[in-house]
This record gives sequence, C-alpha cells and structure tokens, in this order.
Amino acid sequence: MDALCHGPRLVGLVLLVTACAKAIYVYPFVFHLNQLGILPERWPWRVQQGVAFAFIAGEGTLGVALLRATATAWSWPLTLALLAFFSATTLWGMRSARTADCGCYGGLLTVPPRISLLLNVGYALLIGGAWAVCPRSAVLASEQLLLLGLTVVALVGLSIYSDRYAQQHRRPPLDISPLKPGRRWHAQWQERHADQPLPPDALVVLMNPHCNRCKSWLPTLRSVHAAPQGPAVVLLLTGTGADADAFRQAYDLPFAIYPIARATRQTLVYSTPTAVRVQRGEIVEKWLPEQGGDLKARFTTQSA
Repeated sequence: MDALCHGPRLVGLVLLVTACAKAIYVYPFVFHLNQLGILPERWPWRVQQGVAFAFIAGEGTLGVALLRATATAWSWPLTLALLAFFSATTLWGMRSARTADCGCYGGLLTVPPRISLLLNVGYALLIGGAWAVCPRSAVLASEQLLLLGLTVVALVGLSIYSDRYAQQHRRPPLDISPLKPGRRWHAQWQERHADQPLPPDALVVLMNPHCNRCKSWLPTLRSVHAAPQGPAVVLLLTGTGADADAFRQAYDLPFAIYPIARATRQTLVYSTPTAVRVQRGEIVEKWLPEQGGDLKARFTTQSA
C-alpha cells in the first residue's frame, strides 16, 4: 500500500520537471499549441506567451502539490483530468496529422504521440491506484498554500528571466533546442515539404530572409553545395512559399528552399542563421550564427 501511495509523487516530479523545461525554453510549447489550434498564431506574441506562462505555472504547481501530497482529495482528480486533457489533445493531434510530437516535455524530449499516450495511461494508473487504497485529505494548510504560491511565482519568474536572457544573448539560458548532434531529424520540421526526404548527407540551414548575417552565409553555402564531396544544402526559410521563391530568384540559389513558419523556426533555433549537418536522418554537427567562419573553414578544409 505504501508503494502505491508514493505513485503520485513520481507523477508530480514529472510535471514539475517538464514545467521547468517549458519555462526555460517556451517556444516549442507555444508552437505545439499553435499546431493544435489551441493558441491562435494571430494573437500577439505577448498574449501567447502569457497564456503559456499561466499553463506552465499551473502544471508546475500541481506537480509540487503531488510531491508534497497536498490536498489529495482535489490534487489527484485534478491530475487525472489534466492527463485526460493531454491524452485527448495528443490523440486529436495525431489523427489530424497536426503534430508528430506530444509537446509534453518542452524541448527536453521529442516523444511520439503513441508513446505519450502509453505514458499518460501509466501516470493515470499511479494516481488511480493511490486514490483507491490511500487516505485522502481535502485540507490545505497555510504553509502548503504558501508553498504553492511560491511555486507559481518561481515558475513565472523563471519564464520571464529566460525570455529576457534569450533576447539579450540570442539563446536560452539552457539550450534544450531539439536541434542537437546525436538527435534525429524530424520531417515535420519541413512543414509542407515533410514528404520530401533529405539527401543522405545534408546541410540544413535555418534563415530569415531579412537577416543580413544570413545573406553573408550564402557564398559559403553555394560552395558547399557545389563541392563534389560536400553535403547537399537545404534551406529552411522563414516565410511563405512566395517568400522562398523570391529569395531564390533574388540570390540565384541552386539548392532546395522550403518555407517554414516563424513559430517553427523559433521552436528549433532562437537566432539565425543556424546550420546542422544531417547524415542519414541523424544530426551530427551544428553551427550557430557566430560560427559562420567555422562553417566555411570546415568545408573549405574538407574540399582541399
């Protein structure tokens, strides 16, 4: 019985960790809500951010309540309701092909929807088992209420700090971007061109058409693409299909250009240009905006 009573604490730890991950790097979570249609992209960014912060604070606070076994008569059923909501949105997103990631773990993990649903069932069984055999309390002591209030303040504060840090340094304080060496490339990041497989050896570059530093990379990218032993360049350009066509014509670019939404780009990277080398579906190297010289030297040396 004691083991069953500790089950909700594990669920609480998961909720708290994922809330912190979302607070540190909120873009993947906002993008996921955009994809599902829960958070309209036409809303001002600060409004979208505020809704996301409120959700993060609620998720983390519920996690702390489970960890501390606070007012279990309402925290346990509220967790079950939250898991049901997560599962319903994940199932709908999977069936409507709106998303291939549950979005539950911020940028820490990319979890396929089916795995997410199985995990949610497991979490629900842990809560349900405790509900069936463990004593419950509806009392919320003043010190418990204070702890929950401090959790809300801490998570909102972390979210605001992380956002300001990212604006100043052009990266989150803890880089949990999904674009990291050793991780898999996901076709849905190509949006409308998700059905176009990448070449076996590809240099995927995320760019903003109005970014001067991005344009300074173009001569290097032409050279890389033309090199017999170099990777094929694929450009993911923020904007519409018309923007991609105009950019190709303006700079006479010979490589593939796929348009992606601003929210997608902000989910994957905080600043542009950023490049990753993808070999047979796995990210093996990464270059940040300030590493354009390193990118040029990497492939100039290789071709030599």
